Amino acid sequence: MAKPVRSPWVAALIGFQARRGMRRSFHGLFVEGANHARAAAPGGGLIGCANHTNFWDGFVAQFVGERLCRRATFVLQEERHLARYPFLRKAGAIGIDLESPRSAVGGLRAGLEVLRRPDAVLWIFPQGRIEHPCRGIEVRPGACHLSMRSGCPMLPMAFAYEWVSENRPGIYVSIGPPLPPDSGEELLRQALTDAVARIRARVERRDFVGMESLIPLRKSLPRRWNHCWHLALRRPGAFEWRMP
Repeated sequence: MAKPVRSPWVAALIGFQARRGMRRSFHGLFVEGANHARAAAPGGGLIGCANHTNFWDGFVAQFVGERLCRRATFVLQEERHLARYPFLRKAGAIGIDLESPRSAVGGLRAGLEVLRRPDAVLWIFPQGRIEHPCRGIEVRPGACHLSMRSGCPMLPMAFAYEWVSENRPGIYVSIGPPLPPDSGEELLRQALTDAVARIRARVERRDFVGMESLIPLRKSLPRRWNHCWHLALRRPGAFEWRMP
């Protein structure tokens, strides 16, 4: 059975390096529905569920879990990936072998152990693997099984990585209301599908009003140039740096 062996010191170090990497690679990180994460499951465990489209998802999940949920963060991750990056176990990664239901039992038991902690959030990517962002959401039974067994709610959210008006993409996150433990796979699938649709619609409309910035905006070269142009033309009012 895979044991959760999270070290707060290692988790903090890897989290710091991940934030540095996100600052270098992305324009910023913007969240809608942050209140759902802050208010979810007070005094009990929480299961975070998100779509899975690329390498950064686990690090974004850790950051959101620590900044918004204010909890120790654990992530269910395929055992074959942890075999290459074993140090991630100390940061809260829990290995699970998805080759067969029998092989996955150890990872699910470790997840249940984590969910007994009232200060923990366990991240699961219900698709079970990285999928193209335009592909429809399909949900494996693990998240709902853990939710039912532990009595912990599921917090659905969607991650999107999009170029908008800068020379780097932004990370855009949509968080929905928590789902009760008896929700089932179809309700979870629909909640994730709705979250993906909401965040894509915001990006398409360039509508970021009310979104919370979790990573300070990077002042890109185009934005600095526009600022100089704003000053040179003596336009009234302060230059808007916050436009994502």
